[in-house]
Amino acid sequence: MRALVIGAGAVGARAIRQLVEQADVEQVGIVDDDRLRQEAVVESSGAKAVSAGAEDEADVVVLAGPCGTHAAHHLAEGRPVVSTSDSIEDVRSLLDLDAEAEARGVPVVVGASFSPGYSCLLARYGTGTFDSISELHVARSGTGGPAPRRGLRRRGLRGAACGAWAGGPRSGRAASPPAPPPRSPRAGPRPAGCSPAREGWAASRTRCRSSPS
Repeated sequence: MRALVIGAGAVGARAIRQLVEQADVEQVGIVDDDRLRQEAVVESSGAKAVSAGAEDEADVVVLAGPCGTHAAHHLAEGRPVVSTSDSIEDVRSLLDLDAEAEARGVPVVVGASFSPGYSCLLARYGTGTFDSISELHVARSGTGGPAPRRGLRRRGLRGAACGAWAGGPRSGRAASPPAPPPRSPRAGPRPAGCSPAREGWAASRTRCRSSPS
């Protein structure tokens, strides 16, 4: 299998690292607007990693770069697309490709980063172990790299908590910053740079009204 990763920043570089270690991946094409970064990641990722163009052929395409990069092109070519972006505009544009993806029988995976993304899968898996769930809140601290951190600053969330959502309709009003979760006496120190004021700590309790099934 040949993979193409568009974007070699904090998220893309980690995806590349995982892909080159897979036995069934023969080649990983790496694309980045920053040529020096692209070359550095290629050189540090082993023999499977090669420099590539954003519209090169591949068996699967990972979009880990700026919003809206090349999804429609690769879908039209019949290539599965995985996007790590959680930008609202980007997610909407990718969801607009649903009808075409369905017609072509080609998967388009949206929001495949850690949170939202992997955290949603964990939440879905976790809810299956209980008879019923009244609320599910996700705690998040820090960012995945420089680009998400800049996004938080642009949205005015620097120094304020990112409101948690427990389901139901979402209002357009900003959520009131929740208090940080209580610290257990046994808990270790919070990682450096993860204070509520600095990184936007969002946390709440998960209440499960049942014993595991």
